[in-house]
Amino acid sequence: CLKQWYQRRVRGAKDEADRDSWIAALKRVLSDRHSKTGVKEAPPTQRLGLVAPVWIPDYGVSMCMRCEENFTAIRRRHHCRACGKVFCAMCSSFKQYLGFDNKIGRVCVSCNDILSDSIGSKPRTDSTSMFFSSEDMPHSTTKAQDTTISKGVVQSGDIEAFLVVKINDKEPQRYWCVLRGMVLILYAGNYDKRSKRELPILGYDVLTPQPEDKVDPVSTLKLYHRNMVPWYLTFTNDIEKDRWYEILTKAASL
Repeated sequence: CLKQWYQRRVRGAKDEADRDSWIAALKRVLSDRHSKTGVKEAPPTQRLGLVAPVWIPDYGVSMCMRCEENFTAIRRRHHCRACGKVFCAMCSSFKQYLGFDNKIGRVCVSCNDILSDSIGSKPRTDSTSMFFSSEDMPHSTTKAQDTTISKGVVQSGDIEAFLVVKINDKEPQRYWCVLRGMVLILYAGNYDKRSKRELPILGYDVLTPQPEDKVDPVSTLKLYHRNMVPWYLTFTNDIEKDRWYEILTKAASL
């Protein structure tokens, strides 16, 4: 069907910009279809397991979307086949039948609870979940209860983008940068719930770097405060740089 065709394009996107454009196109198509036919989309919990989810890409998360433990070479990423979110092995250790794929697949704790209730059967388990119910899974805390059935939420604000950030003399790193009000927030992935760094920029100057800064002045902006270490933001094009300059300057002088 048309929706599955778009989903295949999303999964095969060459980069995040291409992926985001396909997702936006898919949403427009579904919205138009529902408005013209008057068909109301079933609640997410009723569609769970029957409709193939759009997977959140690996680069979009640096931590488990349930327990919020950071992924490492040992703690690997695993996609829930029901909701498409990314979890550690412990938080996605259940197995359930998925109607859209006509086979058993790995699911997360929240999806397992819903699918178990909907079919009235006990969940299939792997070697981890044999010893734990979904209520007492390791890492389970109040902050981690959730939200799996809702779509993954991209961190957003007044402006956001993947940028290369250099803080003082440290090595540059790529972050999902979000400006909310007067605070610049850095995330390792655009779906992460927990930030890596935050910088209140009130009182900062937004400048063009000088030769002594040892960065490309054409593609980079410098956030400078006389009592703080400087931050350098590197952009992919002039349009993006100009837009950030305008918004950062306004936020820093409020």
